[in-house]
Amino acid sequence: RLTGKGTITYHNRSPDTLREVYVHLLHNIFAPDSRHNTDVPWAVEGVELSRVVAQGQALSAGEGEGVGYEIDGTIMRIRLPRPLAPGDSSRLDFNWRIRIPPDGAPRGGQDGEVYYISYWYPQMAVYDDVNGWQRDQYLGNAEFYMGYGNYDVSLTVPAGWLVNATGRLLNPQEVLSQRTMVRLDSAAQRSDVVHVVTDQDRKAGVSTTAGTNGKLTWRYRAENVRDVSWAASAKYLWDATHAVVGDVNGDSRPDTTAIHALYRPEQRRSHWDKGARYSKHSIEFFSEYLSPYPYPHMTAVDGPTSCGGMEYPMMTCIGGQWDTLGLYEVTTHE
Repeated sequence: RLTGKGTITYHNRSPDTLREVYVHLLHNIFAPDSRHNTDVPWAVEGVELSRVVAQGQALSAGEGEGVGYEIDGTIMRIRLPRPLAPGDSSRLDFNWRIRIPPDGAPRGGQDGEVYYISYWYPQMAVYDDVNGWQRDQYLGNAEFYMGYGNYDVSLTVPAGWLVNATGRLLNPQEVLSQRTMVRLDSAAQRSDVVHVVTDQDRKAGVSTTAGTNGKLTWRYRAENVRDVSWAASAKYLWDATHAVVGDVNGDSRPDTTAIHALYRPEQRRSHWDKGARYSKHSIEFFSEYLSPYPYPHMTAVDGPTSCGGMEYPMMTCIGGQWDTLGLYEVTTHE
């Protein structure tokens, strides 16, 4: 079970006055009456909203044209208390909860050991100059048209679990042990792969700090990204290195980005012990071939089988079993 609360500040960059806004509730693909164009493991529970506030006013669910909101599948329509003028902004607040779907969920889920959390929060729809609001239903087999935004995310999980997410970790000293931070610092300097968390390190007080009441809160900041996803597990090993990506900031000096690989020990049979090296090569090659990679890290994650290979900002979730060429190919592709 994931319980969340969040705030969106939406800026109207268009020349139009907006009397309503639209929000994607992508997890509603698992609601009992959801519509699909691919198999899903179950359709039992979608997004449970306990609080919706727009412009400081609590809203009630119901169809109509007055102030309130209505949900159709994975699309939420919010009828605003006051029109949103060009150049203005509005605050939206949500409290919600979801149940993490089992393996078989499109591009994420959990298998009881690893959790890859995707499409998990209320996300603003795009308003553009071609179609207006982007209101396509999420049916399971899809690519997404998403707007860019800045995200501040706090994730509370059991102490001893390893977490990685879209964005830069803001509080490493609160969640990582001194040993882990020293090894990460080493990975930022050395050209080879550093084993940051080994088989013997995977417990609270060793890989992570001990936490409070058995829990830790990991805080991330991501700027100018389309989406946020994250991974968590008590079983993960953690390898790290860095990639030289070229001159990102225009100061005529090469910049670097952190490279991480999180995987279960038994996944060495699928060559995940080479995952960090494959990711480093991918980012360096495409930075030279296309453009310098602009984000603070790229992480490859061993996820539930249904991840297949799926790219998210700063993270790639890869599930299933691979030979060495296959793992390299899916890593570079994503």
